[in-house]
Amino acid sequence: MNPEKKKGNFSLFCEDLICAGGATAISRTAVAPLERIRIILQAQKVTSLTEKDRFSGFFDALVSTHSI
Repeated sequence: MNPEKKKGNFSLFCEDLICAGGATAISRTAVAPLERIRIILQAQKVTSLTEKDRFSGFFDALVSTHSI
């Protein structure tokens, strides 16, 4: 007999829920730093930072150790 048929609907639902939650957590963790850099680059356009304190681009914000 097929092992999938032995599993109930609830256990299949729980398995899918755990897999979807894990995939979401991994993708959010990977994208969060990139979103933070995007927001910093957008916000520096409206703040009164000196030219020296502004980031020149994505990679500068990525490797830079100072923050706004």
